[in-house]
Formats: sequence, structure tokens, C-alpha cells
Amino acid sequence: MNMMRKIETSAALSNGFPLTLAACRKADGIQWAIGDALLIECGPPGPPSCRDGSHARIVEAAQYLAANGLEYVAGYLRQLRKISHAFRPEERSASHTWSVHNRARSPEILGKIIAAYPGREITDAMAKEWRITPKEKIERAVAKRMERAAKIVQPTGTAMQPVRFRSFDGLERGDEIAAIFSAKGRGRAIISSLAKERGGKELWSLFLQAKDAGFLTRGTDPKIPTIKMLFPDAPISWAKNYLLTEAKDREYIRDELMPAAITNRDAIIAEPERIEIILREHFGRVGHAAKKVIDEKKLVAARKTMSGDHKDVVLFGKRYWPLIDKSHFDYDFEQLSAAWWSFNDMWIMARLGNSPGACAHGIRFLVGRLQRFVSGQDAGSPVRENMRRMLYVIADLADALEACPDGVCDPPTFPRG
Repeated sequence: MNMMRKIETSAALSNGFPLTLAACRKADGIQWAIGDALLIECGPPGPPSCRDGSHARIVEAAQYLAANGLEYVAGYLRQLRKISHAFRPEERSASHTWSVHNRARSPEILGKIIAAYPGREITDAMAKEWRITPKEKIERAVAKRMERAAKIVQPTGTAMQPVRFRSFDGLERGDEIAAIFSAKGRGRAIISSLAKERGGKELWSLFLQAKDAGFLTRGTDPKIPTIKMLFPDAPISWAKNYLLTEAKDREYIRDELMPAAITNRDAIIAEPERIEIILREHFGRVGHAAKKVIDEKKLVAARKTMSGDHKDVVLFGKRYWPLIDKSHFDYDFEQLSAAWWSFNDMWIMARLGNSPGACAHGIRFLVGRLQRFVSGQDAGSPVRENMRRMLYVIADLADALEACPDGVCDPPTFPRG
């Protein structure tokens, strides 16, 4: 039985927990039985940081069980009670173990786990795998990549032998790279090994580029060949994401990171430890510029399809019509027009003596009430959908007002009717 062992004791404690004791002596369904008994005799778990005395009762229950020859850790009893409280009897799945319920922590999550494995018997390990957070998955993937890289440069059961010669025979400008790395160090041995593998010419080209750009000024002797061999002062936390043993990583370094680094050469040489931030800012600028070009092309195409009574609409420096990006929300010109003039009336009333931020907050509060009302209407009603879109635009206008109160405003025409 989990977390339980027999002990010797003289007498039972005076304040008893008979239901919990009886549950502990059951043969089947013991976890649910104990949890249910604790809910009755200790009360339900309180909210976080709330001292309602239920924790002390759990400790007393553990002492009572110990006095009757059974020892349960108080923390385990708390978890049993917590899961029994989370899953009412009718919400428990008889075809799945208590451990699976424990991993799920709620009926909603249990349903999602079951749906993820249709027709299969859910095990504790499967439930645990489903609940792994994205961060944990990334950390696990990085660990596997590092382990694979270590096996490539140093197979199991062998020792990495240092390169005895001073140059890399047969490789372009081998003497220059050899001079940077210690003759007996791991760095030279790793490069020599990888240069002979598939993709070795590509890797060697990266070392030459790093040297010519002034990044590779000293050698390193890492256990795992990362991009830090090309940029010796790069942070380890960033470098471990780019392994020289991985073909996809080498391609990304060749096609994206190295060209970007060369473009920002002076900044990286001045502050090599900031390479991650410098490159992130570079890609942000490049991405913004590329998006701007794409948006301009979309705008030209959208203007060609505009109706004669429609016009460009820019409010607080933000373009609202023609609508070229429908990834966030969609609306037509009439809904936009109704939204703007409704917003304008609210703004006139709200801005008397108030800052733009206070006006925006008041408008969002009013719109929130209307949105809740609209959400309660018939889901199939076209009126509901029109109102929903109009209110969404009003809320977005409030955000635009707060972000850029002095931005250009070229409003739509007054709504028809």
C-alpha cells in the first residue's frame, strides 16, 4: 500500500477519525475511500494561504492512524482529500485509476486527456506526458539534442583523442583555424571530427566566416559543439539552442544567423555577450519592414475593390479601412461607421475633464456591459453578430485612443439610415 507501513504504538489518540481509519483498512478503492472520509472528518481544503484549521486536522488524522498501527504522511492525506474534493463521485471514471485522476486534477482536464487517446486505456505515464508544460517539453527536447550531439563527437565507450597535428590537413586555410584552438584541446578535436562528417564543408565555411568577421578570436574546448565555438563570448543559455552537429541548426546558422551577425558586426564585437538581443532586434526590424511591404501591396489591391461610397479610414493613427488583416477580427464598412460614431459620442461625453486613459477605461467599461448583453442573445441571430462586431471595433478604438490620442483621425462617413 502506497505511503503506508505498520508501526508499533501504545494507545490510540483521544480525538478519533473512525471513518478514515475504516477506509484505510479497506481492500479496494482505498484512495477514494480515504479522501472521502477525510472530507467528512477534516472538511474540504481551503483556498490558498487560508488558515481554516483543516490542515491541522489532517495532521491529527495522520497521528491518529499512526496510533492505530498505520502511518500515512500528512502531505499524502492532503492530496487524497484534494482529489476527492475535485472529483465528485459522479465525476469519477471507473475505467481509470486514481493516479490518472490525480494527474488530471479536474474533471475538465481528465476529459481532455481521455479525448487525446481515443479508444486506449489511459495510464499514469500517459496522463503525465499530456500535462507536461511547453517549457518542460522544450527543456526535454534540448536535453535530447545535447545528448545526441555528445554521442556524435564522443561515442559511448570511447575517449576523444586530441588532434596531434598543428593544422587541418586538406582544409582551406586550415593553419589559420588551427592557430586559434589549443593543439591538445577538445575544440580542435571536435572540429577535426565534424569536418570529416556529412556537412563538414558547410561547417568549415562557417568557421572561416566567423574568423573573417572578427567573431572567432579565441578557441573554446566545449563538451558539446554549439554555436559558441563560432561566437566564443555568446551566452551559454542561447548557444545551446544551436548545435553544430544538427543539420537543421547548421542551415539556420548559415542562412539566417551568420548573415544577420555580419550585418550587425560592429555591435556584436563591441558587446559580444549581447548577441542574442542584438540578433533578436535585427530580425524584428527585418520582419517589420517585410510586413510593411506586404501590407502596402494588400492595401493597393483592397482599394481597387472598394465601393464608391467607401473611403480610407484612419483613426488615432491606426488604419481601419480598407481592412487588410482579418486575422484578429472582421467587420464591414457599415459596422465600422456605426462603431466610430457611437464611440465618438461616448468620447465627447467622457473626455470632459478626463485624460485619454480615463476616457478609454470608461468606454471599455460601458462596452463590456453591452457585450455581455449581446452574448446572451440567440446565437443564430444576425443582429447579435452585427452588434458583436461593432462593439469589438469600439473596444479596439478605445485601445487606439489610449495608445495614440494625438494620432491622425480620418473618420468614416456617417452611417446610413
